Amino acid sequence: MLLVGCGRPVPAPADTAPAVIDAVVDVVDASDDATDASVRTHGRFGATFDPGGAPGLIVYMHGMGASPEDSCRTFEPAAIANRARLVCPRGNAKKSEGGAWIGNLADKRYSLDQLMPVRPAGGTLMGFSIGAHVALQLALSEPGKWSGLILMNQKMVLTKSDLERAGIQRVVLCAGEYDASYPVLHAEKEKLARAGFPVRFVTLGPVGHHFSADMETRMVDAITWVRGG
Repeated sequence: MLLVGCGRPVPAPADTAPAVIDAVVDVVDASDDATDASVRTHGRFGATFDPGGAPGLIVYMHGMGASPEDSCRTFEPAAIANRARLVCPRGNAKKSEGGAWIGNLADKRYSLDQLMPVRPAGGTLMGFSIGAHVALQLALSEPGKWSGLILMNQKMVLTKSDLERAGIQRVVLCAGEYDASYPVLHAEKEKLARAGFPVRFVTLGPVGHHFSADMETRMVDAITWVRGG
């Protein structure tokens, strides 16, 4: 059973998320939705999922009140389908401050730099809520590193020129139908489409500022498209 919270699926009380540890520990995964060679890791800087030495890269920046442990697994089916390593950095703010992202860009990207100091070109960058702002900042600051961008449940303004300068080739904008960002992101999608930029809008269904019950399926389709599939 999953209860739904702000920007994350919240486990029912019987479940417990992995403890945050100082050193990353490899865990061989044996779940039904992963390959035999899949490996999960988690530690002080975040969580990763490697479906058998996959060559691609997907990075997800979580929202306030969430964590890599409670949201990263949502995107594992998409990582498997796209043969991509999934990396979910941890927000640099204290839990008492919401556990999100604060400070300058160097501060916000510190966890990702520790998890993956060298990032190959052509990756997919995603973010939810405040994590979407961080994802956009990061994409624009690393021209040529990210070809796909998925931004969820956060009001923002995008321009074709900025995206093209950063080397972004496709964008997916997502929002819950009851979230305040829904009309804003839908309008941004229409604006980019009129300008001739490859963009899609994906509804997260009849939800507010959190994941939908079928988030895994929606993200498989969205991530596959934004990666050129």
